[in-house]
Amino acid sequence: MSASSSSSSTQVPQHDGWIVPKGPNQPCPINALPEELLQHIFSYLPSVDQSKAALVCKTWLPNVRQAAWDRVTRIDPSVWAKYVNLEKYGLSFEGSVDLSREVLEPVALDLARRVEEGKGVSIIAIPGGLSFSKLFAIAKERGVPVRFIWEEVVPAIGARETERPCIAVISNSVLEGSKGKTIEARDALVQAMGYEVPSTIELLTVMVFHYIMHSRRLYSSEPWTYSLTSDSSNGLRLSIGGFASSGFSVSLYDDVFLGVGGLRKF
Repeated sequence: MSASSSSSSTQVPQHDGWIVPKGPNQPCPINALPEELLQHIFSYLPSVDQSKAALVCKTWLPNVRQAAWDRVTRIDPSVWAKYVNLEKYGLSFEGSVDLSREVLEPVALDLARRVEEGKGVSIIAIPGGLSFSKLFAIAKERGVPVRFIWEEVVPAIGARETERPCIAVISNSVLEGSKGKTIEARDALVQAMGYEVPSTIELLTVMVFHYIMHSRRLYSSEPWTYSLTSDSSNGLRLSIGGFASSGFSVSLYDDVFLGVGGLRKF
């Protein structure tokens, strides 16, 4: 082997002005970037890929987790107070527990990687005294469009109020692999993941606030998406979704577009 060829074989390869690590013990140039820039880069990764990236090295782990946490929509009592007259609707957060990020983050990031098309999760405080009828009135007051509500919904669940405030981690869309199954199989899938099927109130609360805050239509018509809920009327399970520009729908389940969301309450 010539001296020139021996010399070239030991050179560290170059790429666009960066030194590319030759072996596992060589430092990675991306780690020299500021943490804010690393987190911005990682924020573009789907949740599943974020989970993989977090395992690459000790530098990436906290930055990937921060990027994932920043994508979680958090709707706390102060957000409710900003958009809703709590006293008018008889709603209260009295006795609610202020949970730390250390408690909520593992649940939120785990659920996020299970949501179809990486649409993420929300953490929402739900007040005591909330009912479907009150939430429907709040939606109308705040200009949230309604496309269709099955006539049996209000008699069945309209007046049923939440007994106490709680905090819920809830998916922003249906869970991966939950479409095209029987109701029993959907329930089993959610349970196997360690979550609950959301109620109509819980699901609708997240949809209403995302629209109020960001004009974002969760469980939308692009593509048509509905979630099964835990509520029933006349022995039939209700679903909610299909949030088109003309509004959302609450009706009986539709097997073609139906999946199921996930929820963990505290």
